[in-house]
Parts: sequence; structure tokens; C-alpha cells
Amino acid sequence: SARTPYAREIMDRLSPTDPTQEIVVQKAVQLGLTTVGMNVVGTYIDIAPCAMLYVLPTIEMAKGFSKERIDPMIENCPALRKKIKSNRVKDSGNNILTKSFAGGIFVLGGANSGAGLRSRPIRVLVLDETDAYPLSIADEGSPIELAKKRTTTFDNKKIFYLSTPTVAGSSVVEKEIADTDQRKFYVPLPCCGVPQVLEFENLVWQGDDPESTKYKCPHCGELIEERLKPKVMAEGEWVATVPDKISRRKVGYIINGL
Repeated sequence: SARTPYAREIMDRLSPTDPTQEIVVQKAVQLGLTTVGMNVVGTYIDIAPCAMLYVLPTIEMAKGFSKERIDPMIENCPALRKKIKSNRVKDSGNNILTKSFAGGIFVLGGANSGAGLRSRPIRVLVLDETDAYPLSIADEGSPIELAKKRTTTFDNKKIFYLSTPTVAGSSVVEKEIADTDQRKFYVPLPCCGVPQVLEFENLVWQGDDPESTKYKCPHCGELIEERLKPKVMAEGEWVATVPDKISRRKVGYIINGL
């Protein structure tokens, strides 16, 4: 969390003890937020076992994610390794797309296949890279709505949407974030201390030298060096930019690559 301080509040909202039901994250690429989705899975398996569904754009991606991310997470975490039998053990309940454990089950699905999205009631639903989902599955409609129906019997459900936005106006995560308080990560720059969201338009550099890049504070004009960024980020906090949509049921986070 020291490297990704912006992830702390998001993980708090995803906690089994937090009343928030829907958490939406509109993000840039490579910010570690898929790891947050994995943390959700591991946490609930360990301390709040239940039925969970993790949806990726395709079945093929779900299989790859299972082999490359989920299986190593289980293998490298003693608490999870005790709860989920190795897939090499007969009748373990552990295969590529399904992980069974005492009190629950974890299922991986693809948004291009309705079969995995309507099979059982689900308390925890992770919708990863929603903007790469098909808009509809054959005659079954939206894969997101199909998956969300699995959570309707749970008052303590969690639905976690995370995606990099694609085309403005047709982006799924953009639509979901519009229904939230649209929190942004404000950081106090060391020059004047004014909390602000880092924006690409304030980057400056000399000629073609990327190592000369600095951040120009729009409030006082001071140039901030890259080496100060960890300290700046550590002091940041999420601020709702649409206060009239603040809700304990659904929260939204917007974060760019800076």
C-alpha cells in the first residue's frame, strides 16, 4: 500500500465489514487495481467465505488469469493454501474456473459466455475491464446485468467494477461512474500545499529529454521533481467531486496514470 496509497480507501470499501455495495473504479492502465480485485478474492476466502464470481472479457482471458494470477496467489499464501486443495488432488473442487472451499466457492467467468454468469447466487462480484465486454450475449442481453442479477438475494453484496475507459459516450465504466460521487485523488504539492489532482497538461520538459520532466504547479508555478512524488502521493486523499451523489451504497473513483 506504500507504493499505491490510492488503493487503501478502495480496499476499505471492499471490506466485508463496510456497508458499501457497489464500488466503481475508472482507471488508467498498470495501476495495480486488478491486484485489488485479487485481494478481495483472497480476503473473502480467508475471513468471510461466500460465493464469488470474477468476470473478465472472455473465457480465454479468465483461464489465463486463473493460471497466471489466481493459482500463484493461492500457492504463495499459507492461509489460502490451507483452505483450497491443490488441483492435483482428486475431487479437490479446484479447477481452472472453479475454486471450492469451506463455506463458499470462487468462479471465474467470461463476459462472452452466459453459462458462467447465471449459474448460482453470488455475494461478491468483480467485473474486471468492463469496457472490453460485449454489449450483449446472444438473446440474453447485457453480461453485466446478467451477472448482477446473481447478487440480488444478498443485502451485504459487493459489486466491484474496474476498467480503463474506451470510447467516450459508450464506455460502461464511464456510465457507472456518472452515477457516483466521482472521487478523485487530491495531493498537496510541497511548494504551496494546495491539494490538487495531478494532470498531464502540467508536465514540462526540455527538448526531447524525458529525464528533464517536472510537474509545474498550476497554483504557484513551482517545478516539482519526480523524486518528490512518493511523498506527495503518500499524503493524498480521495475527495468527492459530485457531493450531491455521496452515498454509502455506491461510490466511484477516477484516477489517471499520474
